[in-house]
Amino acid sequence: MTGWPSQYAGQLHDAFYTYARALNATLNQNSSALKDGRAIISNIQMSYTGISGPVTMNMNGSRQPTFYLIGLNSNGIPNIFGSVFVEGFSALFTPNYSSENVLWATRGGKRPLDIPVCGFTGSKGKGKRNREIESNVADPIYFIKLSGYKYLLWTAPELLRVEDSDGTKEGDIYSFAIICSELVTRKSVWDLDNRKEKAEELVYMIKKGGSVPIRPSLQLHENTEVNPAMLHLIRDCWSEGPRDRPAIDTVRSLMKSMNGGRNENLMDHVFNMLEAYASTLENEVEDRTKELVEEKKKSDILLYRMLPRQVAEKLKLGQSVEPETFDNVTVFFSDVVRYHCK
Repeated sequence: MTGWPSQYAGQLHDAFYTYARALNATLNQNSSALKDGRAIISNIQMSYTGISGPVTMNMNGSRQPTFYLIGLNSNGIPNIFGSVFVEGFSALFTPNYSSENVLWATRGGKRPLDIPVCGFTGSKGKGKRNREIESNVADPIYFIKLSGYKYLLWTAPELLRVEDSDGTKEGDIYSFAIICSELVTRKSVWDLDNRKEKAEELVYMIKKGGSVPIRPSLQLHENTEVNPAMLHLIRDCWSEGPRDRPAIDTVRSLMKSMNGGRNENLMDHVFNMLEAYASTLENEVEDRTKELVEEKKKSDILLYRMLPRQVAEKLKLGQSVEPETFDNVTVFFSDVVRYHCK
């Protein structure tokens, strides 16, 4: 069984490789200096290209960090647009682009305004996105659309693979992420109107999974601005592994922190609706369970009237009933006669 290596595996490799090179250089100078830390650190200054990227070690044994400017290209794929090499208190930026327009490819090459139209605090008026959200909040039909997460396109992949599942908390977190993707992209679930796949095909692909599972696109409209942390949260919530998804308390805390601690926002409405649905679902399951128990009692009583109890018990357990022989038996025939009074 194979799996993806840890993100720190490359750094661990380069750390050990650095130590090995310094140790070899030290032993070449003095074969008995195997445990001489001062001698080893004197040979630690070096530069090479490692698994984790360019490695430059200073004379103190510290790695000079290199930061990368990563953004989305015109196809929505992450791309390295530049690097920043830090040495002491100075830094050197090396761009990997010829025009700054490529940095804003997802915005049509337009650089964002230095000051938002509505201001940093919203005091200069509300933008288009805020107006759309407020109008949708007041529209009950908008939330009838949200309730659709109980259908298959909102269902977690692990639940699609299990028949007759009652759902899980982790599955609800996945469904919440799908709903959020609709909110931030302002599109229908999985953008079905613009996809070549039909709903049935999408459900099959979700159920199949794989090393790179299919998920909705988080490509935003050019006039839509969303906190990047929100997009990261959505991706965490629809992780393929249920254990990799955050708990609902963590999601709520992160959502409030993105909103500056304020409570009145669209997501609170979503949370309240999800909680109300969960509460209603629990009551409904409890009522259906009671009805099932009552029906089972009635069926048992009827079965025991038709067959001997020991035979009925074996049939209920799926066991075969061995035939028995009796020397004498009595067969009783009866009929129910209905009398009509005049």
